Amino acid sequence: MGDGINDASALHTADVGISVDTAVDVAKEAADIVLLEKDLKVLVEGVKEGRKTFANTLKYVLMATSSNFGKCSAWRAHLFSCRFYLVAQADSPDQSNDGFSGNDNSL
Repeated sequence: MGDGINDASALHTADVGISVDTAVDVAKEAADIVLLEKDLKVLVEGVKEGRKTFANTLKYVLMATSSNFGKCSAWRAHLFSCRFYLVAQADSPDQSNDGFSGNDNSL
């Protein structure tokens, strides 16, 4: 925490630099947080709100990944079964009319 020119380098290198509204411009620019009130309860409320936001974000990410995991598993099962279907179709002995050769003798 600092408010003078000599505190600017310490505010810049700190993990979280805190300055006050009445500090010099260099200290306010170097700080991560500028307190507008003369009370540190603002920081406590900010930490509580940040923890709530982090918990809600984590819940959403876990819900979204679990939902997508089920979709991916179903898609993999579908691709796996399609591969066997295509292999079985290619190995069938009756390949005289594949629909692409143009020799349609059904008329």
